[in-house]
Formats: sequence, C-alpha cells, structure tokens
Amino acid sequence: MPTADASGSEDTTEEMLERHGPLVMQVIWNLVPVADDARDIFQDTFLQHYLAMRQGRSIHNPRAWLCQTARHGAFRLFRARQSAPDRASSWDADQHPAPATDPDHPLLLARIRTVAASLPDRQAQVFIMRHFEHLSFAEIADQLGCSAAAARASGYKALQRIRSLLGDKTEESHV
Repeated sequence: MPTADASGSEDTTEEMLERHGPLVMQVIWNLVPVADDARDIFQDTFLQHYLAMRQGRSIHNPRAWLCQTARHGAFRLFRARQSAPDRASSWDADQHPAPATDPDHPLLLARIRTVAASLPDRQAQVFIMRHFEHLSFAEIADQLGCSAAAARASGYKALQRIRSLLGDKTEESHV
C-alpha cells in the first residue's frame, strides 16, 4: 500500500523502510539502550505503517509519522517497565560507562528517561527530541505538526517538571 509524502509521490512500506529506516533506528537508539528492545520497536513501527496503509490511511509526512510512532513505542516500553516492578530495568549502568568526569551519569540518565516517560505525550516527545536527538524547536514543530512556539512551551513545561521531580530525589540522595 502506498504512502503519500509531502511531494505527492507514493511509496510502499518497503521503500519507507529503505528511505527512513536509519533515522527511525537512530531515534529509537536515543531512547532505548537495549538492542533487543530497539529492534522490537523498530519492527513494530514499520508494521504499524504497513497496517495503516492497508486500512487506507493517508500519511502526508511519513518521516515524521515514523519517528513519532517509534517514540510512542519507546514510551510504551518505559511505561510498561515502570508498571511492572518485578521486572528488572532495561538500563544496565555497567554496560554504559559514565564519562570520566561524572561517575553518576548512567544513574542520572536512567532517572531522566524514567521521568520523561511519565510526562504527557507531547511534553515527553518534545523533551526527547530536543535533549536526546538535539533537534531545534523549528524541526520539532515540523515533525509534530505544531508551531515552534508550541514546541518551545511544551519543552519548557517538560524541563520544569523533570527538574522538579529530579530535584527532590537528588536532594534526598545527597543527605
């Protein structure tokens, strides 16, 4: 089934995989550090694209749609892991050595990812795109289909919420 992109050309899911697969995997790797989880989300993203095309949905910006679908998959994984306390976290600090200047880096990064997964979807998306994918607010706005001002406001709210949640835990851990 074809996908209509911004230029009006139509592409199949296989062509979307070839064209946007590396970008989608980069988005996933920025969020999910475990290879098996990343591959599962990648596969699910393109499966969802295929199913959307079979249902006759029109996707006007497939690049943004695929990236957003991948982010949603990562957020679902984080939320599932948060709600299942008997499962071990997918983040293994020993596999990801901290920078020499900050021995607590892997722990802080894991806490940030957990807190980001608890944010409202739009705030979480903007936060991840801005701070993990290093996109500008204009690029974020383009991918999410909103104004740069709206993306900036969501990013600000997300950052404030994350700071408030991490601030409380940071103070407790230093006592």
